[in-house]
Amino acid sequence: MDRTWLEPWGAVSESQKAAIKNELQAELTFRHPLFSEPLEPIGRSSVNDDVLFVREGGKLVVVHLTWSGLGDSEYPSTKFFDTWAEFTSKKMDIDNLGY
Repeated sequence: MDRTWLEPWGAVSESQKAAIKNELQAELTFRHPLFSEPLEPIGRSSVNDDVLFVREGGKLVVVHLTWSGLGDSEYPSTKFFDTWAEFTSKKMDIDNLGY
């Protein structure tokens, strides 16, 4: 799929993927809705700690990593999107407005 990124969003580099996955696993507790779900980081905002992950089945989720260790059932906060178009219109376009 061709993905066009709008600032402040951009693709996650291969060198960043392992660190992001490790931090996500450190923050997710068994109470979190994403616990033990396979997630692949594909995008990242340069102005905050939001990371876009692909879920199993191709759906998307934006996770706001805390970079502070363990989370709980609410943190790290998450926003779910069914498609790239939905993520673009409800998150990336909005983030791009004042950038």
